[in-house]
Amino acid sequence: MSNRPTIQSLSERNFTIAARILTDAGVTVGICENPAHPACAWWEHETKRVFLNDAHPKTDDPIKNLIFNRGKLYHELAHKLFTNAYDYRNELSAKAKDPALFDRIRQTLEDGYIEQRIAKQWDGATPYIRSLLLHCLESDTSEHGALALFVRLFVWRDAAAKKAWGQWETLIKKAVHSDSKGVCDAAFEIAEALAKGGQKQPPQEPNEPQGDGKGNPEPKGKGKGDEESNDPQSGEGEGEQNGEASNEAPEGDSGAAGEGEGDDTGESTESDSEGNSGGGNGSGEQSDKGSESAGGDSGSGEEIEAEVAEDIQALVEALVEEALREAEAEAEAEYNEIMEEIAQYAAEQEYATPDEEHTAERIAEVLRSTLVESNRQKWVEVRRCGSFNSRRIVNAITGGTCLKQRQETESLPHIALLLDNSGSMAGAKLHQLSIAGRAINGAIAQVTRKAMVASFETFTRVLETVPVQGLSCLGGTDTAHAIDTAWKWLDQEEAQKGLIIVCTDGHPDDEDETRAAFNKAKERGYFVLCVWIGGFKPHTQDPYYHASLTCKDISKLPEALTEPLQMFVAGTF
Repeated sequence: MSNRPTIQSLSERNFTIAARILTDAGVTVGICENPAHPACAWWEHETKRVFLNDAHPKTDDPIKNLIFNRGKLYHELAHKLFTNAYDYRNELSAKAKDPALFDRIRQTLEDGYIEQRIAKQWDGATPYIRSLLLHCLESDTSEHGALALFVRLFVWRDAAAKKAWGQWETLIKKAVHSDSKGVCDAAFEIAEALAKGGQKQPPQEPNEPQGDGKGNPEPKGKGKGDEESNDPQSGEGEGEQNGEASNEAPEGDSGAAGEGEGDDTGESTESDSEGNSGGGNGSGEQSDKGSESAGGDSGSGEEIEAEVAEDIQALVEALVEEALREAEAEAEAEYNEIMEEIAQYAAEQEYATPDEEHTAERIAEVLRSTLVESNRQKWVEVRRCGSFNSRRIVNAITGGTCLKQRQETESLPHIALLLDNSGSMAGAKLHQLSIAGRAINGAIAQVTRKAMVASFETFTRVLETVPVQGLSCLGGTDTAHAIDTAWKWLDQEEAQKGLIIVCTDGHPDDEDETRAAFNKAKERGYFVLCVWIGGFKPHTQDPYYHASLTCKDISKLPEALTEPLQMFVAGTF
């Protein structure tokens, strides 16, 4: 039996489809919630999986959550498409005085570079990636976090950030607008200058891993990824196919604990999927003004720094708010589609034997031919514009109409299947009931998802499907409550046409209440059909059903259903 879909499972499906279309590769997307993991998204090379971590940022708003997760996804896909030059990166790392510092800076610059590229490739990705900008600003308050903000917005977070990185501002901007090799060159130059000057890497949060997989080496294999290409398909995926990055996530993202193969798990990884799209880079006067404020000569001291930090915080908040508004309509439409699919979900019926499945197929054909095809179109009499109806010529002469016209109608009814599992069904009848229930429910699922299945004895229980191991029997036969449950469900679903099928072996416990329940269903225009299980047949016309049939042999059930279903379609009840 298939699992009931959830927002998470349907989002994973939608994200996987998008990833495979955009990257032309067999990427799979998974969603998890791991507050202990520092990254909000990461790439697992060997399994070709992108993981999106709901814990960063954490929100209870499902619409925002979809926006954030799409932003993380687009960032990771940008790495897959545009990150390459792995061998060149390895060469520089081997030469670097501080390989961990080099790789940390390279990862940060690379984030700005790939978000610039994705903004040009997929303009629609920009608001989704930008929606994560505030998380990027607030989650990493180190100097590297300040650099992560600059490569996305080209504004310095505060005077301290400009002091730490400002001398390389031109080099950083050039790298972000170049290619993977340009990013590596710039990162190497900056890292070497810092190492030569005796500056150490900024302190990290306690117990947080550093660099690539806690010191695991970069991939040493050779591949086509060494030379930068403007073809988006020649990026990271090509390098992977040639054996590169087999022990790491090329994007610099962290792998899940115990899952990765030397994936980046450093602090910069957390911001790896948290930033603004490259569309925010060079954001015009606003960005330039922020940069000037952060490093200008208009003042100094803690008050000036606090004012600049507040200005940058306000700028980022405004950008994120605008991005959320821009993506909201699309995300809300996606969320509504997901919720509609969950609401219309019907679990797939499993069968105990192939014969049951064959019987279900035959019943489905009967349902299609009666409930669907024969009721797909109706003829409506009209006075003009139609085909000639010779049988109405007398009415035409006397002022009636002799024309008719096809009118498409909603043909699929809502169907409620009720299975009597009271104590009297013990033994062979319960076995027959289970077979009949699985066959009928399986057939209904093939024709319409507007269905409900329930078992009843003293209580009525709504089921997802009829269990393969069969139903258990106990209690009385409260048919009245079961029929009440069915017509109330039909009312709730606003059914235009409703069919209630009751599978039972005898009379209800309370005939008056059952008659009252039947009358309420009848008043609403719902058709109640009884299938007598175990060969039982009432001596007189049963007052609780519009029609009934006796089922001694389940294999003959499809043919037996035809006549009462035609009565239902014709409305002669």
